[in-house]
Amino acid sequence: MGKRSRFSHISVLWSPPVRAFGKILFLGLVAVVLLPNACVLSDRYDFNDFHASAGGANTAFPEAIPDPSCQAVTCDLLQASCGRVADGCGGVLDCGSCATGMFCGGAGPNQCGTVPCVARTCGELSANCGKVSDGCGNTLECGTCTAPQSCGGGDIRNQCACRPKTCAELGATCGDIDDGCGHKMFCGSCQSPTVCGGAGKMNQCGCIAKSCAELGVNCGSVVDNCGVTQNCGACGAGETCGAGGANVCGMGACVPKACAALGVACGDIADGCGAVISCGTCGAPDICGGGGVAGQCGCAPKTCATANASCGTVPDGCGKMLDCGGCGAPQTCGGGSTPNVCGCTSKTCAALGADCGLTSDGCGAGLDCGSCSNGDACTANHCTCTPKTCADLNANCGELNDGCGKDIDCGQCPMGEACGG
Repeated sequence: MGKRSRFSHISVLWSPPVRAFGKILFLGLVAVVLLPNACVLSDRYDFNDFHASAGGANTAFPEAIPDPSCQAVTCDLLQASCGRVADGCGGVLDCGSCATGMFCGGAGPNQCGTVPCVARTCGELSANCGKVSDGCGNTLECGTCTAPQSCGGGDIRNQCACRPKTCAELGATCGDIDDGCGHKMFCGSCQSPTVCGGAGKMNQCGCIAKSCAELGVNCGSVVDNCGVTQNCGACGAGETCGAGGANVCGMGACVPKACAALGVACGDIADGCGAVISCGTCGAPDICGGGGVAGQCGCAPKTCATANASCGTVPDGCGKMLDCGGCGAPQTCGGGSTPNVCGCTSKTCAALGADCGLTSDGCGAGLDCGSCSNGDACTANHCTCTPKTCADLNANCGELNDGCGKDIDCGQCPMGEACGG
């Protein structure tokens, strides 16, 4: 038996709307289809309704006002050829419409195709805030976050989370400070002679210099409490600076003291008789006063906060390693491309080997990999072809393609009937 085309006769007529068997045929054009591979009596035809729906229509809604400081993406960058998508800055992009008979989302999210698109919900896309594409040409409003959380703040798009700030972002160089998410972090210690908040600024190393009178001296040069050399004047006739005590005028002689006698190993110090002497420098990584003791060599170790590290191990700058902890799944240490910072790099459908359906991007957000074409079924994110039967094809005679590349034999007609009329 020879093969026949799937539709052997199609006629298109102009007609007003017609209701048949509870279904409305499309307005204006009514396609009258002679069923192929169906046994009918000679010179008589069996008709079935033919349905069509227009593609490319988009539902409009008010646009959001974009943040002027945000760099918005484009339809081209998003590889969106139709419908509306979020621009990443609170606004919505209109990427056009599809040709008649095509569906936005029919060949993947915001791609024109012949397969009707099933719109996704915020829940299906694991989105609890912000704007996302429903995959079929429109955008979804998935809500807002409550401060201090922000949408995407935890480096997972469309998820509410709080991103802790670093000491550098807060302009803090010392002491404890709130990270903006309700947790305290230590931003380090100050190098002597400065102290945290010493200049009147919170979480800033500083020092307010004392006057000669406040230092209890009245002559010669001294190194004040901030490490700065001050000149405290000269003594009167017959007096000697240091004779009445270190840098204090008095009668008699003054014997200057050496660094060792003063217990000083580095930096500048007053010798007690009006002069300032240098006691040398320190070898790296030590600095003078670095260990918190003035005039002594020491190293000021970094903290995880001052090293801008939230995970893994980093050098403390003093020959030791700091353990800055680990990350909670799905984040990994350095996963967002910043060393020693917890983050996650989302994967694409291609990277996951997913052809269709919903899956996770590996960072806790939903990923829409589109739908299958040609009536294929999406199974475990892969398109598979389900062969049709003669009954599926409304055929009871002749040979037909099963839709998956094979031919099926639907039998022969009884005497007096012809296959397909």
